Amino acid sequence: MNLGFDLTFYETTAVKTKKLAVITGWMGAQPKQLRPYVNFYLSRGFNVLSYAVGPQHVLKPESATAMVTKVLDICLRSQGISMGSNFAAPREIITHSFSVGGYLTGQLLRVLDSADRAEDRQRMHELVKGQVYDSPPDMGSIAKGIGASVGKGDLLASVVENAIALYLFAVKDTAGKEHRASSAAFHDNHLPAPSLWMYSQADPVALEQDIDTVMNKWKAKGYQVHGCRWEHTKHIQHGRADPERYFSSVGTFIDKHTD
Repeated sequence: MNLGFDLTFYETTAVKTKKLAVITGWMGAQPKQLRPYVNFYLSRGFNVLSYAVGPQHVLKPESATAMVTKVLDICLRSQGISMGSNFAAPREIITHSFSVGGYLTGQLLRVLDSADRAEDRQRMHELVKGQVYDSPPDMGSIAKGIGASVGKGDLLASVVENAIALYLFAVKDTAGKEHRASSAAFHDNHLPAPSLWMYSQADPVALEQDIDTVMNKWKAKGYQVHGCRWEHTKHIQHGRADPERYFSSVGTFIDKHTD
């Protein structure tokens, strides 16, 4: 099952911009579904790097690690993708991650923790000016999240969810270790950049209490943490259901934390 899409670069009309937005789509997202978010950043003078993963990247954590390593090399060394003529090495990066993007952030943090990435870690601390998270679930919601992204209809979603739950139980001592390590890295995020969280009380995948737990941990570390909560919106649907509030909040956030 190979859902999602590979890294795609979008170039703003601004000349030689030093701003880059890295958009990590939800599981199985397609480019046209992320286009409103891409266009938002392009209109604000950002180049955009966008991608989305499929269930295979979650079920096989080494695939997720390979993907975020590729993203890291593009951000820091402009390697691995064809850039436009106006591309310049970024001096400011905003990350905008949907759903499973929280898991991928955990994998990225782990890559940066490796001994041979000390310089990269310091550079990312300097470059990342803001982190936006839209509906990030914790590891306990992996099966439900895959079921929701793959299953079309409640019955199929339930079948997929149960199958994935059985698989995760079977690999709890192999791939499960990676999932737990990624979750721990995300909870203990060493990137000090301010964050904005977009989430809903009614989301059955990205649970409000799980998000509040991570937000409070980051606040305790002295990080700037901003929340934008809805009462009734569905998983990753806040921007579609309430675009005025959603994009206004993101716009205010990036204006505050970038030049």
